[in-house]
Amino acid sequence: MVTSPPSTAFAIFAQRYEAMTYCDEVHAVGLYGPRGGGITEREGAAHRVDVIEGTLAKAFGCLGGYIAGDAALIDAVRSYAPGFMFTTALPPAICAAATAAICHLKSSNWEREQHQYRAARTKARVKLVCAKKEIERDLKFRDLPDQCRSLHTSKKSA
Repeated sequence: MVTSPPSTAFAIFAQRYEAMTYCDEVHAVGLYGPRGGGITEREGAAHRVDVIEGTLAKAFGCLGGYIAGDAALIDAVRSYAPGFMFTTALPPAICAAATAAICHLKSSNWEREQHQYRAARTKARVKLVCAKKEIERDLKFRDLPDQCRSLHTSKKSA
């Protein structure tokens, strides 16, 4: 399970104090949530976040990115953000590919399940390798004479 901040609690806190919320979902869209909407969708908080940023790369396999939010806020960003002033729209073929990928991942959970399975398997293997190396190190350390062992630990603490 991925650990992430409690986005619902943050959003409720922000609403109480009339603060805006922003969530960078570029590493989460397509991979988390029942329809691939990211961590905020998984936690049921997407409707409470003012601005969500995502990418059409990574899980969607295209290029480009997006921000989602209230129409007035998006219009303000589009009008005043220097990064948007001289940009052009994505080519139609990229838009079509991104749309197809989003539609597919909204309805298919297989890819998310495989991602979670492979990530868990990789983490377990890494943990096993690290444990094996630690055991090997401890065995080598145990076989050292007492004088060497004290030198070894004093070097590490320095």
